[in-house]
Amino acid sequence: MINKVEILRNYHDQAIVVTLANVDDSLSGRIVDDTPDDYCVLVKDLDLVQYYDTRDQSLLEVIYFKDVTAIDYQ
Repeated sequence: MINKVEILRNYHDQAIVVTLANVDDSLSGRIVDDTPDDYCVLVKDLDLVQYYDTRDQSLLEVIYFKDVTAIDYQ
């Protein structure tokens, strides 16, 4: 399992690809939260401009660290 400190230190606000154990496909986007919980919040690449313009919460994806198998830069 990847922890929150590692995420914030290495991947926060970077273009990343997240591979999840319970999903066949990967998610690509940016982590945009600083919450000290067991999850992070990601905005997909296609929604980035709209999110930064509107801060529309419906564009956010919650990703639980227990489900993450890999994170890498795009």
